[in-house]
Amino acid sequence: MSQSGSGAGRGQLLVITALVLAIVLVSLALVLNSAIYTENLSSRSSGNSDDALSVVSITFETIDIHLERVNARHNNSHEDLTQNYTQLTNEFQNAQSNGYANRGISFDATTIGQTNGTQLRQTNQSRAFTNASGDASDWQVAGGVSGISDYTMVVNRDGLYTDGGGDILANSSTVYITNESGTVWQLHIYENTNNNVTVKPVVDGTEEPTCEVDAAEVEIDFVAGAVGGRPCSTLVFAEGLEGTLDIEYHNPDEIAGTYSLRVDVTIDPATNDHYVAFGTGSPTATLNIYATTTRITYDSSEVSYASTQRIVAGEQAYTE
Repeated sequence: MSQSGSGAGRGQLLVITALVLAIVLVSLALVLNSAIYTENLSSRSSGNSDDALSVVSITFETIDIHLERVNARHNNSHEDLTQNYTQLTNEFQNAQSNGYANRGISFDATTIGQTNGTQLRQTNQSRAFTNASGDASDWQVAGGVSGISDYTMVVNRDGLYTDGGGDILANSSTVYITNESGTVWQLHIYENTNNNVTVKPVVDGTEEPTCEVDAAEVEIDFVAGAVGGRPCSTLVFAEGLEGTLDIEYHNPDEIAGTYSLRVDVTIDPATNDHYVAFGTGSPTATLNIYATTTRITYDSSEVSYASTQRIVAGEQAYTE
């Protein structure tokens, strides 16, 4: 009796094993068929996929152009900026949609977000980096900033503090940036004993190696990390900082030249006495659209594609 029960058990085990193997083989076949189908579908629709990717790329490039065009008009309110930007993007959207509709394709580009901001600029090459009143005291360029783009300056060697053996860090002009936790990033700008324009970063109290250029006027590009058109490995803008930032100019009377940056906060020259309106002096604060977020969809009988992207006006130097 016991042998007969054992044989029946082995028989049941063989049946179960066979069923499991059959299920595994069927599943494997389904997976392989699915992979083959996906590959064929990709091959059949590659041309349309290329078209979808192309129009998405063109649309985002056009949005970038629209931002620059609108921001260059020096509008007095963000409402005017938004209206002008919306008009440009709607004209583009309608032209694209109508063209694709004739081919049986649905195309849509919708703005789903906008960040207002301000462009801060000084265009007088011989002017010190003081505020609009000319006060030589340290002053706040912008506060509570979580995004900065297109930050450059061109400094005059003759307008810089000259290293004469004193405390160069205390006396030189400084871009002084702090975050909410009190961490500090500084860039000291001065003329060294070799008569070169010199920049020296200090990251949370640690002095970094300098970069120097022998020229009467020197561009400092905070986005590219370059001084005088040459890479400066230690110039890493706001290195070590996170969160929102406050930007200040210290010893602003020890430097002269031009500068420009965009920030993602609103600074109104009518209520902020550090700035004046565009065309009335220096430095100026001009309302801008800092960034927009757009969702693009492309649907045809063979391809369905969607992409969402945030476009920042200019080259981004810092984001929270």
